[in-house]
Amino acid sequence: MESSLTSSFLKIGDTIALYAEGSVCGFISTLGLVDDRCVVQPDSGDLQKPPKKFRDCLFRICPSHRYSAQAQYWSALKNYNNTRDIKKLQTAADTEKRQNEAEGRKQTGTVIKYGDTVVQLLHIKSNKYITVNKRLPAILEKNAMRVSLDVSGTEGSWFQIEPYYKLRAKGERVVVGDKVVLMPYSGGQPLHVSELELPDNPGSKEVNSHLQTSWKIVLSMSCHEATNEVLKSGDIVRLFHAEQEKFLTCDNYRKKSVVFLRATGRASATSATSSNALWEVEVVQQDPCRGGIGHWSSLFRFKHLATGQYLAAEIDNDQSFDATRQKLRGPLSTPVFALIPIPHAYDISSLFELDPTTITRNEDAVAWGSYVRLQHICTNTWVHSTNIKLDPDDDNVRFKIGCALMKEDKEAFQIVHVSPDEVRDLDFANDAAHYFDTTVSKWEKIGIMHVHANERKQAISLLSDIVYFLACQENNGSDAFDVQILKANRERQKLIREQNILKQLFRMLRLLKPRLEFERSNMKSIKGSDSHAPNSPTMQNNDQYILSQQQQQDSDIRHSTFSYQVKTICRLCYRILKHCQQEYRKNQETIAKEFSFMQSQIGCDILAEDTITALLHNNKKLLEKHITEKEIDTFVRLLREKRDCKFLEYLSDLCVSSSQAIARTQEMICKSVLEKNADILIRTKLEERACIEDMILDDNVSSPTGVSNKNILKEVILTWDGKSESIEYMAGVARFQVSHPRREEFKNILEYYRYQLNLFSHMCFDRQYLAIDNLSTELTIELILTCIKSENLPADLRAAFCALMIHIHVNRDPQEEVTRIKYARLWNQVKPTISLYEYDQTINGSLEPTDKNENKLKFESTMKFVEDYLNTVVEQPNSFADREQNKLTHE
Repeated sequence: MESSLTSSFLKIGDTIALYAEGSVCGFISTLGLVDDRCVVQPDSGDLQKPPKKFRDCLFRICPSHRYSAQAQYWSALKNYNNTRDIKKLQTAADTEKRQNEAEGRKQTGTVIKYGDTVVQLLHIKSNKYITVNKRLPAILEKNAMRVSLDVSGTEGSWFQIEPYYKLRAKGERVVVGDKVVLMPYSGGQPLHVSELELPDNPGSKEVNSHLQTSWKIVLSMSCHEATNEVLKSGDIVRLFHAEQEKFLTCDNYRKKSVVFLRATGRASATSATSSNALWEVEVVQQDPCRGGIGHWSSLFRFKHLATGQYLAAEIDNDQSFDATRQKLRGPLSTPVFALIPIPHAYDISSLFELDPTTITRNEDAVAWGSYVRLQHICTNTWVHSTNIKLDPDDDNVRFKIGCALMKEDKEAFQIVHVSPDEVRDLDFANDAAHYFDTTVSKWEKIGIMHVHANERKQAISLLSDIVYFLACQENNGSDAFDVQILKANRERQKLIREQNILKQLFRMLRLLKPRLEFERSNMKSIKGSDSHAPNSPTMQNNDQYILSQQQQQDSDIRHSTFSYQVKTICRLCYRILKHCQQEYRKNQETIAKEFSFMQSQIGCDILAEDTITALLHNNKKLLEKHITEKEIDTFVRLLREKRDCKFLEYLSDLCVSSSQAIARTQEMICKSVLEKNADILIRTKLEERACIEDMILDDNVSSPTGVSNKNILKEVILTWDGKSESIEYMAGVARFQVSHPRREEFKNILEYYRYQLNLFSHMCFDRQYLAIDNLSTELTIELILTCIKSENLPADLRAAFCALMIHIHVNRDPQEEVTRIKYARLWNQVKPTISLYEYDQTINGSLEPTDKNENKLKFESTMKFVEDYLNTVVEQPNSFADREQNKLTHE
């Protein structure tokens, strides 16, 4: 414990709030985790009634960090040349970070002195430092320097605390409650609160670095109180009912916030991690701004983290019978109560006391993980569970929770502490949802055409941050569309759904849909009118013409910027939807409710079709429910218009789900592609021609008269758009002849053809004879084997031919799958005697000898090639080093 002599001095590690006093009064705070600006909101609260979101106002005092190595690393990233040097700089930067952390732990508890100690202010909620940027002007007061939050901090994050009144001198210890001036170490202009309001946040005054402002230091928690393992003000917890194995939760029900015990379908109830079950602990103190450690004798408030509402109780008039309630209510005339959320903090009905389940002393601190019974102070009742369903049809998920006069030993909750990282994730999702709700409502009111470009840019920035948030990566300034998620973070995906961000994304897409459709129709009309535009200014003089052209260019630039931003917003929305549903059934079901709307945006070039395909991938239930001829025809129409391989891939994904064929979808694609739109396919045929060396010459005749049968050259010819070319010739040009004029064309054709073959394989998957009968006549065994054997073709194209061979010719009648020998069997299943001849007859008994011989001859050359190829692969050293070759080997 700290002594009474030092308790009044400010120390490294203390958690404080800074209250501005002067023409503008209020706590310095932030606008949430989606905005790095610092503000003062005078109407949000004062020293006697702190703001409801007091966590936004709390800062931890840290010693000054070193940034030399990190600054060199950041500078090298902007214009890097040598990868080895960057790795060295990164190692040095990481080492410097660890040294800063160690120095911070070492200096915790050091008393701060006026003018001598250099400190940094770490915003606890966002984990960012208040930073002065000397190179940028403030947003409103252009003669001031900008102040914002920085995730790593810089030398602009260093501050010295100077006395506001002359009764304190340099070198004296800073006293809690003093009025001080915060002077940037290298700036020269103190931290200042402006009288100007931010235009996009009414009621918020800008904080910058300019004139002198008096800041009062308000201590929230001492560094000696900020210890782990005990319950404190500001801790985020879950309240887990041990007997019922349910979490105390607050959520919307019929457009109203309600408190209930929520059951889970998981095998382990404690693994359920809904963000709506998080509660912030407030230890009630005489000073409303003061926090501290929670003791068994303390009074507590529980604030719901997502909504900011407080846990309270009111009389419950529900007459539903419940055995526990009847047992604990006492006399029949005694009222019973139910837990509810209330918006106000300073209400006596929000006070609770914790009753221990073990022998403790009143002055002991409440430890994390303790089991407690909750006593409601105002009504003098005890919280208990019930079996009353909130909704009789909600499938045993939500149960009412009440209060009764009598205490029951088993009605105990475990206090489950939540890590700061998880809390920060919820804060980010909550703030993002609030931002989108406010922004979209404003856009709906004023119209998208009247939205400033900076607002659209800010929306794009936040949407990009959400992409990186789902990918668990830092936003390093790279393109958000390049982000790949190999393993989805389920908890963050759940946050996006629970905090209604998905709902806001669809609101934004609906708002922008008319504009996208207008842009698309406008582009078509412009293309149609281009041919009728005059080529010379016959009706205008030269000056007027130049002026009109300049105005047209300016208009085009503004229009292109607007169109680009709108399309980027929509693309990012769909990319977030794609990442949210990855391997998460609950989110897939939520997004699928908007399936018809997403289908209406196919072809707008905003990744709607990409998201739909990802949603349907390996999801048989959704495939069978939502895919009709209309969707198939839309994809085929887009394939005809754009000739893009991705539409072939989308059609392939619709045929098969989790290695199971969707027969209905296969049939629709077969009819649409093979019968109605066969002209969009690349045709294939096998041609035979003789080499000139193999011609039989007659001395009496000037030209060759015959051809030898030994070396007839077989070529596979591809035909598209009236053009024909040998597949081997195109592959050779694409691989080796860099300067060939048709190289790019051939590469694109081969790529398109590979996706086409993959589509054919999926159309024929699991013996779909409608496709097999259509394709097997053109793509014969001989043709496919010729391409598989050709070493000039790319390995992935040869692998596609292998898959096609299996699904068109191998896995079909009259072939039957051979059941493997079961080495583990019950003794009574083993026959007394069996021979290899009998086993061979058993597995081939369904085929006539003639059919069997014919099939053997048909696939003899194929089997010989496979055997020779595999022998070659085994004999070669490092045969599996080539990834492309491995695709062929796998097939």
